[in-house]
Parts: sequence; C-alpha cells; structure tokens
Amino acid sequence: CSDKKSYTIEAKIVNLEGKPIYVIQDKYNEGFKLDTLQPDNNFFRLKGSSNSLTAVRLYYNDKTELMSLYLKNGDHITLEGDANKPFEIAIKGNRVNEEIGDFRKKNSSVLERLQEKEKNFEKRVDKEEESWYSN
Repeated sequence: CSDKKSYTIEAKIVNLEGKPIYVIQDKYNEGFKLDTLQPDNNFFRLKGSSNSLTAVRLYYNDKTELMSLYLKNGDHITLEGDANKPFEIAIKGNRVNEEIGDFRKKNSSVLERLQEKEKNFEKRVDKEEESWYSN
C-alpha cells in the first residue's frame, strides 16, 4: 500500500563506491529542492512530496547525470542495476518511468556515446575558461 501524500524512490545500485548521489527535485510552481543521498551498502532511498508531477534528477558525485524520473504523490519507484552501466538500470513503479527505462536499455550504446561526448565537451570548456581567466 503506497502513501498517497508522498513519493518514494528506492535504489539498489552496485558500484557506487560509497559516493553520494545528488538530487534535484524540480517541483512545478514550487521551485527546486536539492538533496544529497549517501548510499549505504549500495542502497539509497528518497522520499518527497509534490502537488503535481515532479522531475527528479539523480547525479553522480562528478555531476554526471545518472537519470531523470517523473513522480507524483503515491508513486513508489524502484531502481536496480550497476552504476557502471547507468542506461541499463531497471526502473519499476509507474508506466512513464518504466517506458523511460525501456528506452534507455534499448538505446544504451548510443546514450553512452552521447554522455561521453558531453563529458569531453565540458572538459574542453573548463580548460578554455581556465586559460581565459588566467590571462
């Protein structure tokens, strides 16, 4: 029986190496809420509430996005997988997020290449900013 006044994400993700997960909850007409989750034995839980559909973005400690989920009060989402294969993490709990998880799995190789290109681009931008500020 789920709590209709809140939403919950429960995750069992191996290879997080005890590093924190950062969370941004984008609540429509309510603003942003930032959280830090400390995995314990590869497990973490987030409980929140919102009067409308909320985008919840999970990030690794290096600021790389792990995934985005879309939740409303009453949702109970479970995540299970490997941090080294983020696009293959199983998502269960509601139709929208399960479809997102299926898409991520089917397109994992393309998504991994895009993420790598994004990381490389950010590194180049950071280097250019450093050289610009040091001059």
